[in-house]
Amino acid sequence: MHYVYRFRLYPNKEQEKFLNIQIGHCRFIYNKLLEMAKRDYEQEGKKWNYYEYKKLLPKLKKEFSFLKEANSQSLQEAVKWLDRAFKNFFKEAPETAFKEEEGKQEIQDTCKEDSKAPREGKKSKERFSAQVKQANNRR
Repeated sequence: MHYVYRFRLYPNKEQEKFLNIQIGHCRFIYNKLLEMAKRDYEQEGKKWNYYEYKKLLPKLKKEFSFLKEANSQSLQEAVKWLDRAFKNFFKEAPETAFKEEEGKQEIQDTCKEDSKAPREGKKSKERFSAQVKQANNRR
């Protein structure tokens, strides 16, 4: 069973700077792959393929060294967002647009059971849910 937790963050200046950098990297990947997909379609008639463009992430990290600072799961999630945008486009939705700095800013990361975080079995899950409830009560 998978759980989804949503948090409202109130970061300090240093954390805000870090998050803005992460969001910027995701926006860069989204826009770069969108640019490449549009160019491929116009020049070669090549259609969007999620797996093909996801394979480009390591090459883009080598080409643009600043992407090495980014969380890889967040970059992969940016490719998923672009995939969803293309699927919506072919369902008669508005054209897929480039991401901008203004407006809603978001980043997504995954936390898996096999992550490097220390676990204490059931107790750690209970402690985590207690922290979530406490954070939600602060509103």
